[in-house]
Amino acid sequence: MIFHKYFIITPLYYSFGDSARQIFWGYARARQLKKKLIVVEPAKITQLLNYKICNIPLFQLNFNYIPTLEDKICKFIVNFLFNSYFILVRSIALLCVHFFRFRLPEHFFFPEFGLTDAYYLLPSIDFEQLKCNNKLLLSFIHSPPSPSFIPSLDIKARAQFNQLIPAGQKYVCLHVRDSSYFSDPSKRPYRNADIDTYIDAIKFLIDKGLFVIRLGNPGMKECTFKHPKYIEYSHSSYKTEILDLILIQNCFFYVGMQSGPSEIANLFNVPIILTNAIECMDGLPLKPTDCITLKKRVNLNSKKYIRADELLSLDFSEFDPWSKCQDLNHGFVSHSSDQLYIFISNFYRSLVECNKSTPNSVLNTFFLEWSVKYFDKLTRYEGNFICPSEHSRNARFLQLLAAKGLVIYPD
Repeated sequence: MIFHKYFIITPLYYSFGDSARQIFWGYARARQLKKKLIVVEPAKITQLLNYKICNIPLFQLNFNYIPTLEDKICKFIVNFLFNSYFILVRSIALLCVHFFRFRLPEHFFFPEFGLTDAYYLLPSIDFEQLKCNNKLLLSFIHSPPSPSFIPSLDIKARAQFNQLIPAGQKYVCLHVRDSSYFSDPSKRPYRNADIDTYIDAIKFLIDKGLFVIRLGNPGMKECTFKHPKYIEYSHSSYKTEILDLILIQNCFFYVGMQSGPSEIANLFNVPIILTNAIECMDGLPLKPTDCITLKKRVNLNSKKYIRADELLSLDFSEFDPWSKCQDLNHGFVSHSSDQLYIFISNFYRSLVECNKSTPNSVLNTFFLEWSVKYFDKLTRYEGNFICPSEHSRNARFLQLLAAKGLVIYPD
């Protein structure tokens, strides 16, 4: 009975961005199947098994329906059963690693239940056919999710929100990833940027009457710019897990990078501009109003910039910045202050002048070519070092198929 009425998923509990993305697509699949979504909430005690829950309120969201008593009972049963299974199986996996130096497959460490179904694609290798006919895409394009919080949590968090933001005041959320995330400046430093390069863009937004709320963790470098309308929320006493979500949910638009909070903005259907991005195959701009600006790649041997057409000609393994970028001796050049000012101010003007969410008339040719070639390479590639499971591969397909926004590779 439960599986006939509910679509159940267990997201990747330790990862903010992955969880939000999996919940997003889980909701799209549940809606297509005319079922209610149950996101299994991890029990706090499971954190004794050597991991940390990224954001507990994220797994307590309700989606487009007010839970009945039956819904609450079913969710309680599902949570109990799945957490019991999670504790048992993860304990076995950790014991195997500790005593036998043997690592079981990833689904022993985290259940991954429902993810293959959430990302299921009709068997086809035709990019255009999938793009035009996939019912899952249509289900969220015409009716995006509108998550709501548990009322008791929501009331308390809204009171904090009202202390932080004046009533009726529009604001922008800003997230700039730096090395403090893992307290390790050497861990994928090419994903990071300097908050001070955003100062000119912050000043522009403030001049337009907006507050700018900087998200992140308390270890982040503080911006040298100070202003009453610029709030370093990550260093404030207001910071809580649920307020992290509510701030993103209610912002005018979101300025960020390819990191976890951007997926929360997507989950809440907020306009997004991602800056200093390093790849065009993940964290893509799904809504017509969204935009992503890529860091320029440079050949560290010749000191020459890599052109867009050169990127498109790379082998699939070289296409991905996580794997062969160092072997190619390629580096990334972060956006300058001037570039960020231009990108963000133009994005603001496009939202304000249109005064509504209107699609870009034509996606740039670069992104269309990239999408088709990447889809083709993923279809034919047999190594699967990037997409070890069916659901992770299909997740990338869906991102490409659904993307409606603009991708910019600086000249």
